[in-house]
Amino acid sequence: MGSTNPSGPRRRKSREFPLYQTIRNYLIEQITSGELKAGDKLPSEMELAAKFGTTRVTVVHALQKLVFEQLIVRQAGKGSFVSHKRYEAPLTSTRIQSLEGQLKDLGESVTYKFLQYSLIEAEPSLAAELRLQPNSKIFKLERLRLAKDLPISFEVRFVPHDIGKNIRIGALDEFSFIDILQEQLGLKVARIAGSIASIEADRHQSEHLDIPKGAALLAREYVFYSPQGQPISKGLSYYRKEVVFRYETVQSED
Repeated sequence: MGSTNPSGPRRRKSREFPLYQTIRNYLIEQITSGELKAGDKLPSEMELAAKFGTTRVTVVHALQKLVFEQLIVRQAGKGSFVSHKRYEAPLTSTRIQSLEGQLKDLGESVTYKFLQYSLIEAEPSLAAELRLQPNSKIFKLERLRLAKDLPISFEVRFVPHDIGKNIRIGALDEFSFIDILQEQLGLKVARIAGSIASIEADRHQSEHLDIPKGAALLAREYVFYSPQGQPISKGLSYYRKEVVFRYETVQSED
């Protein structure tokens, strides 16, 4: 029996771009040109498959690439949508600055939607964190931070009564909380201690941030301290995935 030894590797027919890449490039062009805007729904998998004369598997491959590149989001049972712009804010250990101030430095502006500012009774654990007597009265603030009308953060704060009674409601529609404390009340924030965790949005958070219940959120819990080490307020901020915190660690030379 004879056998044929090919003189070189087999050649496969190839395109200039794989078809999934052509679909990806087409959708990117639709997004960058403004034909598809943030929040818009993309054509369905079946529509794209028919347009390019291919299978849904190829279309899904293209869409998965766009998800990885954070240009689109896919929602089960609803389809694919153009992602909103990402908002990057640096985390530094040497400068105390609000998210609003960080974004302003990067050329972005933040506005507020005031939700509530009410007097409540502090739960025992919260009273302890703020170094208050059990059942002390405190103020609770809820508001949204918005970037170009997109709610990027749901902000909840607890403020001791002696401090909170001096805050003007009107200021809560205009200024960052740090600016209110430092510039309007003359209270210096010398230290911030807290933690960051990933959570699933509950009904209250999802309604305010306009995201599905159970969607991933970045939750930041923190306490502001005075130069004397006295707690000034306790904060909880919940961020949509469009907010990205950047950080850099520099190792000192010994």
